[in-house]
Amino acid sequence: SQSDAIDEFIIKPDEILSSYKKIKTTTKADKFIKNGNPVHKSFVSDDLIKGDKYRLYNGSDIFIGLYVLDEKGFLKPELVLADLSEV
Repeated sequence: SQSDAIDEFIIKPDEILSSYKKIKTTTKADKFIKNGNPVHKSFVSDDLIKGDKYRLYNGSDIFIGLYVLDEKGFLKPELVLADLSEV
């Protein structure tokens, strides 16, 4: 069908950013993400490096955007691609 042909050319945002490490937060961080706030690294089980950028997924494994770890241990949104009213 025509929609299948179009889907061949559509690349998901998280696929475009696949060079950045994927990290997933706990569901306890979802309220911070939904409000556009920074998320403390304690909500992520991965080891993170200050200054590095990460593809952030919420507790439901929904891609949110690109976040950077600051010097205080918070992941700050750099590029939010999700509709935060729907996550």
